[in-house]
Amino acid sequence: MDEVHERLLKMVARGELAPHSRLLQQRLAEELGVSRTPVREALLRLEREGLAYSLPRRGMFVKGMTPTEVLELYEMRTLLEPYAGRRACERAFARDIAHIEAIQRRHEQQAQEGRANVEEALRTNAELHLRMVRGCANETLRQFLTNFWTQEQALRIFAMQVSVDHDEIVGMVREHAEITEAFAARDAARVEALLRAHIEQAMEQLRKRLAAMEVEPLAK
Repeated sequence: MDEVHERLLKMVARGELAPHSRLLQQRLAEELGVSRTPVREALLRLEREGLAYSLPRRGMFVKGMTPTEVLELYEMRTLLEPYAGRRACERAFARDIAHIEAIQRRHEQQAQEGRANVEEALRTNAELHLRMVRGCANETLRQFLTNFWTQEQALRIFAMQVSVDHDEIVGMVREHAEITEAFAARDAARVEALLRAHIEQAMEQLRKRLAAMEVEPLAK
């Protein structure tokens, strides 16, 4: 089922399954060369992740993510994730730092590989952010951010649909390197400040890209 789920994610990300298009189990099963059972399970998982929705007597459809929805999620991150990162840094063990540094090294390698690995770089982005807040010692906050990053599938797909530039990936990885260095140095205040600036910069890049595409007016 994981493989079918991943293939459906890529089909959405590449626009092969357009927003609000109907998800027909039999057609997808034939296209993917599998039975309807794993397709049905994968579609239910997409629905739980917020990437699909059902209508009574009409079936399941691809959920489009609006610019407003994406920016609202980023705003929530700006409020909560830097605080969680600071708390986690204050409480980090050596093994936590080593794990974060290992993810960052992989992230840098993906950036060097260029456009072909944008999907993996965006996936590692979510993994790194989640690992940085894991030790925040606030279970409610940690669970909220874990649930949020489950929606990273949706954010990643939205970002790919509006053509993430490889230079943006390189810039993202460079900012992650600064945050990782601050985390390793146990500079919790700097981790918090860098995370906030990083998320705000990502919001601004997205806002400009959408405005250039004239997707829809975006409120400040």
